[in-house]
Amino acid sequence: MREIIFQAFVYVLQAIILIICGYIVMFIKSKISKEKYNLILKFAMEAVKAAEQIYSNVKGAGADKKKLAVNFLVTKFKLTEQEAEMLIEAAVRELKVLELEATKQQ
Repeated sequence: MREIIFQAFVYVLQAIILIICGYIVMFIKSKISKEKYNLILKFAMEAVKAAEQIYSNVKGAGADKKKLAVNFLVTKFKLTEQEAEMLIEAAVRELKVLELEATKQQ
């Protein structure tokens, strides 16, 4: 019974985090122009890909990969760490969706 309650709690927490991320990304979009947002998101995706390549042979390096990508965006675009983290999360989600679509087509 405890496991079911804990699992439900985890799902609710994940949903809340996803909703909050969505609002933060919308807030960032409203602060900057659409062109600049798309450029930053493109760089975020490239930073995620680069981090994946750098740490490709290291198991359990998720935190290090995220830190590398976040630091890149913070220094390159003068974003806050929280804004950069949300953009990285958005980029990771988009890359996972693209990967799933690619595997479905094969």
